[in-house]
Amino acid sequence: MLVDMHNHLLPPGALAMLDELGLLARSVAGSLSILSGKGPGTALATDLMDVDLQRKHLDNSGFTHASIMVPPFATLYNLPPAVTLRYAQAFNDSASRVCASDPRFFGLATVPLQDPVGAAAEARRAVLGLGHKGVGIISRAGDLELSAPEMDPFFDEVQNLGIPVFIHPDVQSPVGSERMRTHHLRNLVGNPSETAFVAASLVFSGVLDRFPGITFVLSHGGGTFPYIVGRLEHGYQVRPECRVQHASPYEYLRRFYYDSVVFEPAAMRYLVGIVGADRVVAGTDWPFDMADPDPNIIVGRAGLNTSVSAQILGGTAAELLGLKD
Repeated sequence: MLVDMHNHLLPPGALAMLDELGLLARSVAGSLSILSGKGPGTALATDLMDVDLQRKHLDNSGFTHASIMVPPFATLYNLPPAVTLRYAQAFNDSASRVCASDPRFFGLATVPLQDPVGAAAEARRAVLGLGHKGVGIISRAGDLELSAPEMDPFFDEVQNLGIPVFIHPDVQSPVGSERMRTHHLRNLVGNPSETAFVAASLVFSGVLDRFPGITFVLSHGGGTFPYIVGRLEHGYQVRPECRVQHASPYEYLRRFYYDSVVFEPAAMRYLVGIVGADRVVAGTDWPFDMADPDPNIIVGRAGLNTSVSAQILGGTAAELLGLKD
């Protein structure tokens, strides 16, 4: 079994809703961009919109399962909640139809996260009514941080549902992005820093203590979070404001799952060594240029034994999501 837990797709119904909302821009050449924020919009790769191309990718790569998850720039958290809810419902309904037509796909629902109560209701509908396996969100909803108490209704619902929450960094304004205007640093440095920020915030704010049953999955190997845990631990020991939570940062490492998109074999070995193979899932970040289209390669180059490799490439995700061959 080879499971891609970090795969993006805009299913047909989501595209139709974006068009209905006036959020698709067409160039003279016919290419599409999504107008999800300020500026000229974000270009949409063909593979991001074409289910048949996604199926071809699965055929060529050997994946037995792959997620359908909203692209991080297409969450629409910046719009009025009622508008985002319409879009989320269209996305989740359409993703469900794709999954029904090809059982290799599984849905990670999108929700109107800027309205945590509404997000909770849509997560429940998507999971219990449509069969989605989890929820995919980004690291904040406008000015609303995941660590904010206002998020509690959403977290309470996903805990009750027993589903994983996949956290992707906010790619449009990650932490420090105002200084990262060149060399694609907003992505290269900003994205992993944003993930570390949100993970540390969930730890230090006590969210993980209030909701002990929630499963969070962090993209890009957890960003820099697993690699600065010693510094976080030191802060816990010497800074009183770092003692809101019930235990030290080390104790929370395994409260998260981490995908395999790290690109460096030594980083993969470190990640597995500090969190365990049963907390690492395969991911590609397909179809973007920063994707790792074949996790077999990075896992193989890390020199892990056969059973550990098999767990990362499929076993961990299969158990987490309840997938079967």
